[in-house]
Amino acid sequence: MTTVVSKTGIEVLYPCTIHLLTNGAKVECEYRSEQIGKDLLDYICEYLNLEEKNFWGLRFVDVYEQRHWLEPNKLIRSQVKNSCPVHFHFRVKIYPPEPFKLFDEEAKYQIFMQLRFDLISGRLKCGSTDSAMLIGLILQYTYGDYDPTVHFGNYVQEKILLNQTFNIEMRAIAVHKSHLRGLSMDQTQDLFLRMASQLETYGIDPHQVEDSYGNKLTLWINHEGMKTYNKGEEVDKYEWMSISDIDQEDKKIELNLVSGDSVTLHCLTDSECLYIFQEIQSYFSYFTTFGAHSTLGQIDNEILKAK
Repeated sequence: MTTVVSKTGIEVLYPCTIHLLTNGAKVECEYRSEQIGKDLLDYICEYLNLEEKNFWGLRFVDVYEQRHWLEPNKLIRSQVKNSCPVHFHFRVKIYPPEPFKLFDEEAKYQIFMQLRFDLISGRLKCGSTDSAMLIGLILQYTYGDYDPTVHFGNYVQEKILLNQTFNIEMRAIAVHKSHLRGLSMDQTQDLFLRMASQLETYGIDPHQVEDSYGNKLTLWINHEGMKTYNKGEEVDKYEWMSISDIDQEDKKIELNLVSGDSVTLHCLTDSECLYIFQEIQSYFSYFTTFGAHSTLGQIDNEILKAK
């Protein structure tokens, strides 16, 4: 923390580090005592030349190892008082259903990098065939066309999947060698986004909750809505347009449905409940408000391009 003298008096500046999605890159910066979460998110979006600002969030972990999303309309300093030093992680907060159709090229790149992170962390799960294809696409993105004078043996030099095997690597090399020739980096990235966004666990960060009867459930949240699972079997599904509003209090999240019914989910702790609620509220707000306008914007842009 430092203090500076300005025309309006003495200002307090708080240091923080923002970790980006690109190869461990980070930005060292400062925020003022009166700044809110949106100010910092806008700053990093401008730093990355992102025109689309609805999909992103800054995540941090407190001293109790609880994850939080930086809330846009609250003071930064009041949110991170249990975090020292302050480290934010720039992440995709809302995964769009068809990222390959976005017109913001930097947004597509950031989602591409997030999905690579999701693959290696195990959040984005896929079978061996899809794994080989996705690794093959990353090989094409990294090296360009297969060249027998350069690419021989097992040239997969990085870990891409959580459960990566030699067999999958060799199948990926076969894909790179025989099926991807001629694809540019942009075309390869778009194909990767198309494939990844069609996987069942695309954008999913599973949460453990309980229903009103004490049954343990796994909660999935994505662009389609919310799903709950018990021992791998789907229990309930709630599309965003079927929900009228969402409330959170202590360890409890309540979904008020358009039908007049309500659903209560119980979380492990108050802090974990708030974190899950933030994710639900972000998706709900976007896909019941901004989502429709975004789609219209894409259609308008396509019409203008056609002209």
